[in-house]
Amino acid sequence: MAADGEDKRFEELRWIQHSLFDKGIPVLLLVEGYRCSTVGRMISDVINLLEPRGIEYRHFDPDISGQGRLMPLKFLKASPAKGRLGIFDGGWYSQLFGVIDEHPDRMRKGIDNIINLERFLTDNGTILVKILLDSDDADADEIERDDCGKIGLSGGSIRCGHEVLSDIINKTDRVNAPWDVITVKGRDKVLSDITDILLKRLTVVPEPQPVAVSTEYPNIRRDADLSVKFNGDYSAALSDLSKELARLQCKLAGSERSLVLVFEGWDAAGKGSVIKRVSHALNPRGYRAVPVGVPTKEELSHNHLWRFCDKIPKDGMITIFDRSWYGRMLVEGVEGFCSKEEYERSHTEMELFERILLRSGAIVLKFWMEISKKEQIKRFKDRRKDPMKNWKLTDDDWRNRSKWDIYERYVDRMITLTNIPHAPWIIVESNSKKYSRIKVMETIVEALRKELE
Repeated sequence: MAADGEDKRFEELRWIQHSLFDKGIPVLLLVEGYRCSTVGRMISDVINLLEPRGIEYRHFDPDISGQGRLMPLKFLKASPAKGRLGIFDGGWYSQLFGVIDEHPDRMRKGIDNIINLERFLTDNGTILVKILLDSDDADADEIERDDCGKIGLSGGSIRCGHEVLSDIINKTDRVNAPWDVITVKGRDKVLSDITDILLKRLTVVPEPQPVAVSTEYPNIRRDADLSVKFNGDYSAALSDLSKELARLQCKLAGSERSLVLVFEGWDAAGKGSVIKRVSHALNPRGYRAVPVGVPTKEELSHNHLWRFCDKIPKDGMITIFDRSWYGRMLVEGVEGFCSKEEYERSHTEMELFERILLRSGAIVLKFWMEISKKEQIKRFKDRRKDPMKNWKLTDDDWRNRSKWDIYERYVDRMITLTNIPHAPWIIVESNSKKYSRIKVMETIVEALRKELE
């Protein structure tokens, strides 16, 4: 291998790495190959060329268990932060290759997930470099002979024939995420080829792809009757629903399904009190409640869906989101915390995210808590007078109320663009607190019965 200083291209590559760090541009290098040890050896050589403090290396083994359905989110969570270089030693393709023979029907959905995941990454500014090391045993043995035993990596290699692989490569070779195939003919040659590819690709930041014509769905919020009230024995109804929800949680715990509850709505619409009633019915070992607030500095250094990836429930579990990824289409859009282009493509990213959840076996219920402007001011005043509740009332609440008409337009657009058939919005008329609580509990119980029984 070339010694330090013998190839100016290596020095140029380090300068490009520093430039991308300064500009806050994330880079993801994905390396696949028929021999995992060959892939590991060549990645090690690439890392030795670069500044290691700016590199995030990850090795992934194919996961053919049920939890492997959540792998797209695991890869999204592992994606590099702004200015960092992520290197995946085997990635989502190894995952696809690992299940392709046993689950051929998942190939089409797997490729669809990959295309959408790669588009999301590149649309959000990640330079994605995909390299396939194509080798026969003799070529690989030559590279691995001296030190492959030291690497200690297993898995992560391609497990399908050339014909199947060529089909996958052709379907996933996109303008935003093209493939570079390197025929392995000696270690120095491979390293030189990888260097040339990086020098070429790292100087071009991907442009977001045009957003497809949006499908608009019915705005069911406009049909909400806020005068409805609960008629009956509220305590008895709540008790019965709580017992049934507890029973269904036990069934969920023993299944390959999970439950994602999303709560959005106007300030003071009662999200917290509804979540409280739901959680009181559940075994705390089987759920988690996630309040979503202002993103942290670390979260801001990643794409906007990154912070939700490790909060999605595994099989048998429940996650309750008090606000959610839809903040991109609400407060971030209204307050200008995202660009116009980021806002315009956000609904397609929400659909991608939710399709991944559904394909993982999740039951997704999205609740919009609707109250009138008159009811909101009444609750604001009541909170201000109550020493046990006045902490809930903040300056942000008053500022958001002053922009009610603007927020209403954004809410309507969010619902018409994301009220998709496989994950529709459920409008909860919330002027009556008792009615809203019972409706949410009934909806969850009915959904679990339908999906589990």
